[in-house]
Amino acid sequence: WLPQVEYFASKPDEYSVLIFDQRGYGNSQVPRGRYTTSQMALDILSLLAETDIAPADARAFHIVGVSMGGMIALELAKRYAPLLKSLTLISTTSGRAYGAADRFATGLPPLRGVSAIARVMGGRLLGIDSDAFRIKKFTTLLFPAQWLDEPCERLPHAARVPSNRQWFAETFQWRYRYTHRQALPGALAQIAATLTHRVSNAELRHNIDAHVPRTLVLTGDDDNLVNPDNSRHLLANMPRARLVRLTGGGHALNMQFPARVNRLIEENVNEGEDLVAQGGW
Repeated sequence: WLPQVEYFASKPDEYSVLIFDQRGYGNSQVPRGRYTTSQMALDILSLLAETDIAPADARAFHIVGVSMGGMIALELAKRYAPLLKSLTLISTTSGRAYGAADRFATGLPPLRGVSAIARVMGGRLLGIDSDAFRIKKFTTLLFPAQWLDEPCERLPHAARVPSNRQWFAETFQWRYRYTHRQALPGALAQIAATLTHRVSNAELRHNIDAHVPRTLVLTGDDDNLVNPDNSRHLLANMPRARLVRLTGGGHALNMQFPARVNRLIEENVNEGEDLVAQGGW
């Protein structure tokens, strides 16, 4: 989220930003037992209760979620839509293949994603992989191969890291030095939460689309983790939402195309603010 935090924090008169580690990850605790996305949505309300944002206030905040964070955002919107001014969903799903047997393949990650996740988790269980190997796997999981091999245009000094692949390898190495490693129980519990997550079609229509002022759905067309058809399904059941498909986009769109994603988030946030100000919500 660093590109988004830096962008919105550069406008302190307009925006305030709150980011956090979900349970089971980073600086947050790793409680024992089963995790669910609905439970993790309640974690957000508990966190907001500790800030100046009063969760009891109607239309108190905007929420943006990527991947599992998008699933949690859907759960929050499903239960507490009157708190939201806008909802931004990036590379995410309503879960469990929409509850239909013939959609099972869509609910699964593409084969490349399944194999990469299995290899990384297997390596962690056996303790056989180096940091460099895990970084390589995660990089190819989050971004399309073609884009990774393109010249890096991110920073003026990027000549020393000529490709996007090398740039993100260095970025992840930096993160590894300054963040807590995710404990294996936390990783497994989070994976279980994503596999059991589901927001029904009726909940998408009647709980979210009818009660959230503005919703944006973002997807790439080369996502190794969440099939883009999941975003089209969200739009089909939330017709008031806006769907944007980024050509050549992978899973981590907010990192791959930070300027474009920042602009789209800002547009959605401002539209939500305007609708609430006009009344009727």
